[in-house]
Amino acid sequence: MRKISIIILIAFCCISLNINDSHAIKSMMAKGSDCSFYTKNDNFLLAMSWQEGFCASQGKYKPECKALKDGRLKLNGFILHGLWPSSKRCNTSFCEVKKMRNFCDYSPLNLNENVSNELKKIMPSYKYGSCLERHEWNKHGSCSLFDENQYFDLASSLVEEFNNSEFNKFIIENKGKSIELNEMRTKFVEVFHVKNPNDIGFRCSRDGKNTLVEIWMPLPAKVKKGDSLYDLIPKIDDTVSTTCSKSKPINIVA
Repeated sequence: MRKISIIILIAFCCISLNINDSHAIKSMMAKGSDCSFYTKNDNFLLAMSWQEGFCASQGKYKPECKALKDGRLKLNGFILHGLWPSSKRCNTSFCEVKKMRNFCDYSPLNLNENVSNELKKIMPSYKYGSCLERHEWNKHGSCSLFDENQYFDLASSLVEEFNNSEFNKFIIENKGKSIELNEMRTKFVEVFHVKNPNDIGFRCSRDGKNTLVEIWMPLPAKVKKGDSLYDLIPKIDDTVSTTCSKSKPINIVA
């Protein structure tokens, strides 16, 4: 009876959302927990890394960090960590997949040429073979209503728009310097008109140096390609924790 109820629920969700996506249906059918259902997420969380800060504080042995150090990797802004379906009840560990010890133990993704080329620009781990894209897809994307091309196409477009913003320009202008958390929040509000600056998660290193590593932004539950961050961010109704210290300046690694 429970199995029948789940199947009926899935069918109803697909009809009501006008879904014509065999991948999404198979993904939802394969998972028994409510947390696997895309329709249960309260929002998405866009996580972007400041690669220079990540490499300086915790990832220096990764191939993309070595490429950054020796000049092969050139960046002009933030890079994609992930786009995570999230809910207050289920958090962001959303997809029920077998966790692999190493990211590259997951099967390679079948990305088309255009999506692959764009992803290489904003996810160095994919370009240099440390396989973050496999982990992100399996953990966060595989139970969404997107197939892998749609998922990374959307994520890439959001990061690209962010990197074309005045906020990214502000961070770049402060590379090699230190700025106060309040100053960073004020600039973010000025650019994106977020209602509550505390909703945005500014994430810093845990080594005591207060180095900027990531920015986490909650987005509405339904996001599609073509949606603009300038429209999405003012609709934020969730808060992401900030780990950067308020008592000392944030280090922006060059």
